[in-house]
Amino acid sequence: MAFLLGKVLSPILGPRQRKKIAIIGLDDAVVTDLLKRLCGTAKEKLDVKTYARAHTGTKRTLSCDIDYVALEVGGSNGNPEYRVWMAAQYEDADGFIWVLNGGVTECIWEAREEIKTVRMGRPLRQLSGQGGEKTAGVSPDAPWLVLVDFKGDPLSIDEATRQVEIVIADSGDTFDWTFRAVSTATSEGLREATGTRIHDVKNPYWEFYKKWVAKLEYATIVAYSDRL
Repeated sequence: MAFLLGKVLSPILGPRQRKKIAIIGLDDAVVTDLLKRLCGTAKEKLDVKTYARAHTGTKRTLSCDIDYVALEVGGSNGNPEYRVWMAAQYEDADGFIWVLNGGVTECIWEAREEIKTVRMGRPLRQLSGQGGEKTAGVSPDAPWLVLVDFKGDPLSIDEATRQVEIVIADSGDTFDWTFRAVSTATSEGLREATGTRIHDVKNPYWEFYKKWVAKLEYATIVAYSDRL
């Protein structure tokens, strides 16, 4: 009996879990704003050698602590040390949120290349003329949530679907992803995603992501159980 009771109580009384979620996009201001909405604050993390930077924050839930890191990828900085530092910020994440600006369609193709790069790694020989080196890719099993942000414009599921199908096309056959059309300016789309009236939620983003994080936790538990 004591043994069975211990098995039941150990997940409850055991140490809190920690998860890491990376918020990535082509615009630092957008990903940092989303981080602030999720965590309340954003702390800058700066590499003084390359001037690469990211922002971090933590959100506590009943079951775990969620560490977020938000950063802008892409751009013209070809310094290999810069690229390696940036990749090190997200390569161990348990899940990913990609924020796509639905109103700037010319960025779709850059986003497509950068999502592929984040998943599979970046050959540094393309940047430094050296062969063999490559930034680490992320876990192929990590789930991705693609947010198509229409800002103040009307939401379009058809347009969001079109854009997402383009940006994920080169991301590999095992890409576990879902997407939502949202507006960070009006919170439109979040109500439908959460099933909760926006004005009843202090932070409308939180209910949306809480469900996604719960899915992530469940998938992690199932995968771990299968190895026992």
